[in-house]
Amino acid sequence: DPKLRAAAATALGRVGAEAAPAAPALLARLADADPAVKRAAAAALGTVKPADPAAAAGGLVRLLDKADADLRLAVL
Repeated sequence: DPKLRAAAATALGRVGAEAAPAAPALLARLADADPAVKRAAAAALGTVKPADPAAAAGGLVRLLDKADADLRLAVL
């Protein structure tokens, strides 16, 4: 369910750095079919502080060329 996945990503973002173990799941959600899930995962990665920042950056950079302006803003 896309709403549930987006809500989970948002909740992880609110937890912050303590949710770092969930970073791989958030990275996987960057490829989700639902734009709201992608936006929530991108925003959450900014506060979760993944153990592998290079992998997170690579996943986020790939989203910068998407047509969804809200998604690009979430990446920034």
